[in-house]
Amino acid sequence: MAREFRTVGVVGLGTMGAGIVEVFARNGIAVHAVEISDTALERGRATLTGSTDR
Repeated sequence: MAREFRTVGVVGLGTMGAGIVEVFARNGIAVHAVEISDTALERGRATLTGSTDR
């Protein structure tokens, strides 16, 4: 039996983390992301903003 997810958590918003967040978000799944580095957080946000604004 398949499980349906409504919310997921992603640790790290580097290249892979940002991509994972985008895939879930584009499929209507709420995402909570955590990043320890302020620099990586801003870079991840910029990546997501750029890819979702297209």
